[in-house]
Amino acid sequence: MRFHRGAFAKISLPTIDEHIGAHTVSLSMVLLDAYDTPVGNLEIIIKFDFLMADISSAPWWQNANACIADKASGKIVFASGRLQERVKLGETGDPLEGRLLEEIDRDAVGTVWGPGMPPERIVGFRSLDTFSWALVVFADGKTILAPIIKFRNGFILGAFALVLLIYGIIRINIDRMSGTIKDLSERAETVAAGEYEEKIAVESNDEIGQLATSFNTMIDGLRERDTIRNTFGRYVDPDFARALLEQPEAGRLGGRRQEVAILMADIRGFTPMAEHLSPEETIVVLNRYFSAIIPLLQERRGIIVDFIGDAILAFFEPIDESIEATALRCVQCAFDMQAAMHQLNRELDKLNLPVLRMGIGVHSGPVVVGNIGSQARKKYGIVGASVNITQRIQGESGEGETVVSEPVIDKVRFRVSVARSLSATLKGISAPVKLYAINPDDKPER
Repeated sequence: MRFHRGAFAKISLPTIDEHIGAHTVSLSMVLLDAYDTPVGNLEIIIKFDFLMADISSAPWWQNANACIADKASGKIVFASGRLQERVKLGETGDPLEGRLLEEIDRDAVGTVWGPGMPPERIVGFRSLDTFSWALVVFADGKTILAPIIKFRNGFILGAFALVLLIYGIIRINIDRMSGTIKDLSERAETVAAGEYEEKIAVESNDEIGQLATSFNTMIDGLRERDTIRNTFGRYVDPDFARALLEQPEAGRLGGRRQEVAILMADIRGFTPMAEHLSPEETIVVLNRYFSAIIPLLQERRGIIVDFIGDAILAFFEPIDESIEATALRCVQCAFDMQAAMHQLNRELDKLNLPVLRMGIGVHSGPVVVGNIGSQARKKYGIVGASVNITQRIQGESGEGETVVSEPVIDKVRFRVSVARSLSATLKGISAPVKLYAINPDDKPER
């Protein structure tokens, strides 16, 4: 007689043995012979308490709601805690136990979470290899997840500290960068106003440092450009120049026909005077003369066309006003220039230099206004017969006189007084032309 490999065993659920009055588990085995014929039964009866002694003495069993339950029926075989009062899992309609029974039937081991985060309860299970049972443990979610929650909180605190550290580093760099950018912004405003003296301090070789270097290079270029402009072409008031540049055709070659007021001023007897002066003294006289006259033209928004020796040719364009207002502005500029000669002559006398007397001619007529020259070199000026007529009128003025044409006197008659009138034959004009030597009106401006 021997155990054949076809023999099978059956383990029963714990039952109350009437003889010993305790829960027992029976292991029944059918004994087969060599021909697989049953020859007998072998039944081993074990006290369940003895079988579960090691498990029931464990602290986790004693301190938790745990049980051993049949996987198929959910019947509780052995339990601790409040589960000792229960017969079967799922009998109370608890959704958590319902999901547990589904998981036990499908998987050998797993965890089922209750609702909430962290969940109020968590249940874990593991199937026993020998029996059709599963070990089930119910636990408090907060207690089970305490290490994870602690890790999460520590991670959040660590991440927050890291963010603060990164913020501090970024803040230091931003303060440095914002300081440079603020300096750039402030310097840009002063550069826009035409002040190029102070540069930006370059404190690093990064992008901000390169930006500061580029800004300083730009300042050098602007300073050089303005040096050229101040030396050769700063003959228009900056505000008026911006108004001119707002015109679409201002930057292009070509022009348009328009009536303007033209002024030409010349120092009387300067050529013979210069023969008795040294070259240095001649330059001093001219520089002081132009320094006194040019600002007055700029204040009255006059556009200087050219310097012809000691003579100045300028015109006044009606940008946003009538030609009558423009002619009056031109005449007022001529009066300002004559008045400035008194102060200039006092300065020249102190330097033992000869005093100057200036004659001014003013005319109003049609000209071609625009950019004259080439793409490489051009200037904003005027051409036309009215320019030549103005030069001839200026030749008819005496020392300290302002002589105007009839088109001008018609526009400013009520704002000036006529000192004398004259009839002159001007070169290029067949008929005599009537001219007027004028003075400022003693009445206040209206």
